[in-house]
Amino acid sequence: CLSIAACSCPLNSFKSAINNVCCDYCSAGSFMKKECEGSSKPTQCERCPGNSFTSKPNNDNSCKPCRKECGSGKVLKANCTNTADSLCHCPPGKFWDNLLLQCSSCTKCDAGQQMTVECQEEKNRVCETCEKGTYLKDNKCVPCSYCRQGEVVVKECTAARDTECQTPGLPQPTKLCRCHCKKSKTTQTTWHSTKPSAVTVRDAPSEPPQVVAERVDVWGPIFWILIGTIVVLIMVVAFLLILLCKGRRKFSFLFPENNVLFRTVRADIVERLGRMLNSKSGKNWKHLAGKMEYSSADTQAWSVLPNEAAQSLLYDWSQRNGSTVYALYQMLKELRRDDAAALILPLLVDQRVEGETV
Repeated sequence: CLSIAACSCPLNSFKSAINNVCCDYCSAGSFMKKECEGSSKPTQCERCPGNSFTSKPNNDNSCKPCRKECGSGKVLKANCTNTADSLCHCPPGKFWDNLLLQCSSCTKCDAGQQMTVECQEEKNRVCETCEKGTYLKDNKCVPCSYCRQGEVVVKECTAARDTECQTPGLPQPTKLCRCHCKKSKTTQTTWHSTKPSAVTVRDAPSEPPQVVAERVDVWGPIFWILIGTIVVLIMVVAFLLILLCKGRRKFSFLFPENNVLFRTVRADIVERLGRMLNSKSGKNWKHLAGKMEYSSADTQAWSVLPNEAAQSLLYDWSQRNGSTVYALYQMLKELRRDDAAALILPLLVDQRVEGETV
């Protein structure tokens, strides 16, 4: 051959070792029965018989046999054809484990864990425990609820359930039951009380009724409950007035005013928050920049490095006055980015005032 091009054959053809000419490959689904003998006698091909296949153009002398059974716990998904082998896969609820080389059961998320990756053909399900201050709802970690004013906590919030609250109630009124007792020639009806009370006894009509009275103090407990409630209300009002006198403009039953600066937050939390806000769509870092009153020129400058835009925004904002964790939490809630807000929620929970219910 005078050149490499002269020695090579066109696409989908091969050099015959017998005739030293270029022969066409047989198409997928067939095999070569006889090589070509030049342009006048092309390659002779024959269709693959049953239970055999070839998946690409070839010059094979026979077809490959089809897989007879799946094995390793797999089940048949598609039958063998003359162009493709039998297709096997793991049954529902299982995945192919490349370490064990068999189908294994998908992991089930425990109570208080959200699913971050669904179980797939060759990938197990991934679960993640809800962080402190959040609980699992509809397969998603959401912030815990807070009891309203006047309610008490029955059960604390955990990763598996929300906070349970209850309003303290007054004592139930005394219930009376009527009993009939039969005696010879007389009928007696007695009213009994669950607490000491007046008891009336009725004998035969010929005799006057007898009344045995006992003094019962039912207003004592209620009186002290009312006094205690009034004292608590006075203390709450006094506390609110003290806060107003100090110039607090806003009071929230969700969080105490948080003065922790965002610039003091750990770097790994800032990095995770940045990755969450760097999405190309939805309420991403650009919407947050608008909440922070940055100009379009600022957002265009940070867009040059899209994977670090949110981190640059958060760093620049942290240098401002009043850049607290609480302020950022409020902006994320207004943007309905509950996932990002939940990430910094534990920082607010750790700063709650003593005695506040979370």
